[in-house]
Amino acid sequence: MNLLKNLKIRQKLISCFLLISIIMGVLGGIGISQIKKINSNSTSMYEDNLIHLRSVDELKENFLQIHSDLISLLTTKDLEKKSKIKQEIEELTEEDMALSEKFKNEDGLTNDEKEMITTFNQYHEDYMMERKKFIELIDSDRYEEEQMAFDMVTELRNKTFDSINAIIDTNLKEAKNANNSNNSIFKNSFNLMIGIVVFGFISALALGLLISTLLSKQINKVLIFAD
Repeated sequence: MNLLKNLKIRQKLISCFLLISIIMGVLGGIGISQIKKINSNSTSMYEDNLIHLRSVDELKENFLQIHSDLISLLTTKDLEKKSKIKQEIEELTEEDMALSEKFKNEDGLTNDEKEMITTFNQYHEDYMMERKKFIELIDSDRYEEEQMAFDMVTELRNKTFDSINAIIDTNLKEAKNANNSNNSIFKNSFNLMIGIVVFGFISALALGLLISTLLSKQINKVLIFAD
């Protein structure tokens, strides 16, 4: 208080505006910092989770179609139709291999994701090998062996599906955590910024009243001296 009294009018006004400027600067700095964090989390959610989920969903769709084609091969006797079905299976298998390779080489994978992808690739390779054996048996018209091979194909398909679902669950969990983090950052930043605004308003009001009072007293002293 005494320090403020001893300051000149110009210095008092500068001090008041300087305090307000500092508060506004702190407020802006906190806002920018938290917005960057939210943007980083959102980018991570999109690139590391949603894009992965899109690739995994494509794999699942292909597996479903392939399995449907395998059932058709088991029941179809028409050679031309069989040839078209096998061609479709080959094309879908190539897509699966490309998607798996792309997914495996994605940046930013966690250790758990790498481990799950390794498990998926093992089951996927076994699944493709059993599919190939099954198709060879179909071509040889070995019905009894076809049935046994199809059971093995189905079992490996289910294991491959389980490994895919594990990857999906992990990505959904990570996306949920990123979203929760964004919400937490927003709430904390909002409360902090409200607190700073309130503090700044009260400080500015108090300084304004104090400076007005001090100026009024000095003006009164000047008027008394003039009289």
